[in-house]
Amino acid sequence: MPTDYSSAAHGGTLSGRVDILENKMQEMFFRTSFRRGVCIEIIQDPKTYDLSKLTKILDEDDRENKSDSNLFEKISRISIPRNTVLYTESEITNDDIKFAVPFFPDHIMFPIKPGESIWYFELDGMAYWICRASGDGISEDVNYTHFDRKFLQSDQIPQNAAELSDKQSQDEKSPPGFNDGNEDSGGKSFKNLKYNDIIKGIWNNPSKDQEIIKFRFEPVPIYKKLPGDLVLQGSNNSMIVLGTERLVDTDESDLSTSEYAYENSGIIDIVVGRGTKVQTISIENELGYLERDKISDEQLPNEGDPHISDLSRIMLSPIQPLALQLDKDRFFIFGEEKNLLSTDSANVNIISDHIKLYSRYSDENEGMQGTIQIIRQGKESNQGSSIILGPDGIIQMSGEKILIGKSKKDGGVFPKDELEELGPDNSQPYILYFELKNLMEKLIADLDDFCGTLETHVSVPAGATIPQILSACATLKSALSSRKEEIPTIASKRIFGE
Repeated sequence: MPTDYSSAAHGGTLSGRVDILENKMQEMFFRTSFRRGVCIEIIQDPKTYDLSKLTKILDEDDRENKSDSNLFEKISRISIPRNTVLYTESEITNDDIKFAVPFFPDHIMFPIKPGESIWYFELDGMAYWICRASGDGISEDVNYTHFDRKFLQSDQIPQNAAELSDKQSQDEKSPPGFNDGNEDSGGKSFKNLKYNDIIKGIWNNPSKDQEIIKFRFEPVPIYKKLPGDLVLQGSNNSMIVLGTERLVDTDESDLSTSEYAYENSGIIDIVVGRGTKVQTISIENELGYLERDKISDEQLPNEGDPHISDLSRIMLSPIQPLALQLDKDRFFIFGEEKNLLSTDSANVNIISDHIKLYSRYSDENEGMQGTIQIIRQGKESNQGSSIILGPDGIIQMSGEKILIGKSKKDGGVFPKDELEELGPDNSQPYILYFELKNLMEKLIADLDDFCGTLETHVSVPAGATIPQILSACATLKSALSSRKEEIPTIASKRIFGE
């Protein structure tokens, strides 16, 4: 049978020419379509990566047929970008190591880990990897996806939790493994390579020491998106959702928000640490790490749904999320009771255990003095307010009234009499130092004059009046009356509290 298309076109049998055309079409399709490969290693930074390891031959008996013997020269001839992937083809059984550069620019960097499958294609002699290949129901995992689990037969994996328990009782444990294809000789991707060695980072280390797993296994809850959601998930339980409000606060274990949304416009939900309220069922894999149990039927329907107990969240919303309009968030404001968290206008909500704002001071740039500013804009000049943490350790609070402490309704201690000079909810005005200083100095001067006058009196017959004492008492009494009228001047007109 002729192997050259041109010669076949001018001679040979019709069936021969048809075979040649079919082979040619298959070859063209194979070269231009997306193909699947197995990621062996990621070159995160070509400047620090030890390229000399690529000169080692994994299989000495197959030296001449292996492509990785020239891999060092191929990579050395070009300036490969960051996140270049070393991979093997999945369509055939071999240990040939090739490299593929990222298809997307640095604006988008998809996660990929050793042992995971990639989609790639070849163009003009260069391979480009696109993203991690998605698996099926028993393999797909945002934390780590072992694609080849989909090739396992139904009798090779436990079908439910009860069967898993029976299997564990027989074999002590049946952890999820990292199989190579269907484990038949003709259905494997590798000849001598092992997935476990690839994951551990010892695939090219004959001594199998110095295991380095460059990622973290973790049971990450699933996320059931709504049709209109745009979801970006990291590998370790971090997520950004551009969608609609689904944040809930409920103790009902069977309630799921995956099939509905509140009547709210679009939100941006940035969250880490989902699954605190509804625990994700996990299982230990054969490497000794926990992962999400993808075959258990014990998972609750609301696993992974957004909840206010998730560890840290920033939510941008056009109105206040319904799940945050709670009675326990009601605050007693001086003079009235309000629920400040219940609003019908735009909101930025931050939920976490500890919230920190840092403003840097640069030793290298002494002219840079960081500040923290919280400013409320007002329609009129007297309606605005602010808290400013300025340079040199200055804290400034500005507003028409500054209230400190608890209100009377919230357990604050206040005078019983409702006096005119008291503030909202009988809050007491804080004392102005300079006015208090002037008042005290005048009072001390009055007492000093009184004492001075008493010192001038002389002995008189018993029972007689003492003119000096009478004069001093009259003067002091008049002065004390004046000082009493000056007491209100020491009260702050803006700062009030307990």
